[in-house]
Amino acid sequence: MWCRHWFDIEDEAELVGDFDVETFPTLVVIGPEGLRFAGPVEPQADTVRRLLRAMASGPSPAVRSADFGAEIQAFAKRFRRRIES
Repeated sequence: MWCRHWFDIEDEAELVGDFDVETFPTLVVIGPEGLRFAGPVEPQADTVRRLLRAMASGPSPAVRSADFGAEIQAFAKRFRRRIES
């Protein structure tokens, strides 16, 4: 199941923590197995749609949560706890 959440990083500084968002818009995709994607995207519906379709087709063996920095992993854990509570 997919859920969409949007928030302002300045209003949610505690949630974002040390994850330094440098480019806007930034998209983070978190699956049951952990982080799937974290990075800037072109603000075009077709681009986002293609990315999400690729994510929905299953986990990529080339991408693992360990490939992401500690700050984004910590953010993903905090975010997951928030939406699961």
